[in-house]
Amino acid sequence: MEKEWTEKCPVPEDQKEKPQSLALKKTNSEIKLTADETDHGPVEFKDIRNFFSFSSGLPGLVIFGIIAISCSVMQMAPTYIMSIWTELPLAE
Repeated sequence: MEKEWTEKCPVPEDQKEKPQSLALKKTNSEIKLTADETDHGPVEFKDIRNFFSFSSGLPGLVIFGIIAISCSVMQMAPTYIMSIWTELPLAE
C-alpha cells in the first residue's frame, strides 16, 4: 500500500529521509547501540507554534488545567470538611 501511495504522491528528493545506520560500539564488556543523527538546529517559536497547531492546542491546555485543579480540590475537600465537622484547625 505504501508503494502505491508513494507512486501517486512522490516525495521531493530533498525531503526524503535517509536511512539511519546503526553502529555497534564495544567498550570493555559493554555494547552500545547508537544511531547516526543530524542536528536540525535550535527549537524556534515556529516549531512550538506548529506543535500546538497539530495538537489540541490552547483548548487542550485549558481542559488539562481545569482537570488538574479539580483533582486538587477533590483531594483537599474531605480534609476540609472533616476539619469543619470536628471543629479542629485545618493544619491538624
